[in-house]
Amino acid sequence: MLDDNIEAVIEQVSPFVTDAIWLGKANRLRCNLSVNGETDETVIKAADELIRIQADDNIKMLYDRLKGNPLIKWKESIKKVVGLERPAQAGLDI
Repeated sequence: MLDDNIEAVIEQVSPFVTDAIWLGKANRLRCNLSVNGETDETVIKAADELIRIQADDNIKMLYDRLKGNPLIKWKESIKKVVGLERPAQAGLDI
């Protein structure tokens, strides 16, 4: 999820989805920026805002709003936050 308008994105793309819309948090965002040598203050601030948007409390509220949508599937980063069972092996999350 790259912004806090994910529900608008879901509404727009749902008519074209045949299987699922997977939602997850951005992984290691600050680390990836650092590794890639990103130092632009605007980019760093945008990353910080995205991290704030993806705070656990916000993820829990998003999950509560979308958990009844049959198109939505949750990536491990969100399952961990909301307490959903996670598969023991990679590739078994369907």
